[in-house]
This record gives sequence, C-alpha cells and structure tokens, in this order.
Amino acid sequence: MRREKRTKMASPAGAAVFRDHLTRAITLAALREFAAHGHGGLSMEAVARRAGVGKAAVYRRWSGKDAMLVDVLGSGLEFAGAPDTGSLEGDLLHYVRQAIAILRRPLVSRIMPHLYAAMNADSSFGRLIRSTIQPVKRDRAGEIVRRAIGRGELDAEIDMELAFDIMAGPLYWRLVVTHGELHDGYVEQLVGFMLAGLTGHGSVERPRRRKPSGRERGVSSQSKV
Repeated sequence: MRREKRTKMASPAGAAVFRDHLTRAITLAALREFAAHGHGGLSMEAVARRAGVGKAAVYRRWSGKDAMLVDVLGSGLEFAGAPDTGSLEGDLLHYVRQAIAILRRPLVSRIMPHLYAAMNADSSFGRLIRSTIQPVKRDRAGEIVRRAIGRGELDAEIDMELAFDIMAGPLYWRLVVTHGELHDGYVEQLVGFMLAGLTGHGSVERPRRRKPSGRERGVSSQSKV
C-alpha cells in the first residue's frame, strides 16, 4: 500500500516575525528608549535589547529609527479629545481632564519633552513628526472648536492655530515643563480662562488700575513741565 506523502502548509514569508506579542514588546521598548534618550540617543540595537529580540525582528518591521518612532509614537500615544457634551464648556472640561490623566502617566510625561523637542527640530525626523503626529493632536482639539462653531458659540473666523495654543499650551507648561501642582478647582479655573480666550468675552477678571494719589498726581504734573 502506497504511503501518501504529507505536505506541510507553508507559512507566509515573514509571518513569524510579525507575531503580535513581539510587535507589542518592540513598541513598548521603543517608547521607553525614546523616553530615556530622545531621538538622538536612541538606536535600533538598544530597542532590540530592551525588547529581548534580535535586531532582525526590528529591522524587518521598520527600515530605520525614524520610521519606527513615527509608527510607535502614533500608535502608542493617546491624544486628548472630547465627545460632544452639548456645550463648549462641557467639551473643554472633558478635554482638560483627559489631557491631565494622559500627561500624568509616568512614561508619557518622560516622552513629551523629547517629542516637542523633535517637533521644533529642523531635521528629517522633526518634519516627519510635524506632518504625521502633530496634525492628529491638533485635529482632536479642532473637533471641539468646530462643534462650538456649529453651535454658534464661537466665531467661524476664529484662528484655529491660536485656539489650539490656548487649549494645549497651559497644560503642557504646568504638567511637563514646570511639573506644577494642580490645586482644587484648577480644571474649572483653567477652562474659564480658555473660554475667555476663545470667545473673547469670558469671565477672566482684568486687574484694576489703581487711582494715583494726590502726591503722585502732583509728581506726574511736574514731570510734564
């Protein structure tokens, strides 16, 4: 009786090296290396060592560290946004609270200074970041502004770049640059300032000018002589 030959079904070329658990390990390793050393100090070899894989596993996924970092930063970072709460104030409250939660994560807080430094760099990596990751961040905030325009809460001619600066700048400065404390009521107070800046008629109190005393008025009048 003739024995039938059993043939193994061949796996697609490269399928083994793209196993999900290896990709997750490399992604996390790349994020941690970037957090520790930034773009300039990161190497594909160091990522492979941290992930516990061979260099070939990394290079089969990405051609170099720029492509790898854009991919892992884009997929590994979460960007603040907000569902439609029905009002600009409600959207901003959700946005700020989510942004605080994200920026307080230890790994994210170490990544952000390197990410913003890269955004400002005149380099191929900086240009990649500005053309891929930065627009995603701005679009999440832009959704809030566009909804407010649709509700009639904001002027349709609002400067979108300035609006994003107002929404993102204070939190980045407080949590990433100065590592300042967030006191009770900070979120509500910050949203009040944001509303004032975005609408142009918020609840921010302007400092009152002190009336000069009689002696000061006399000095002022003499100085004009």
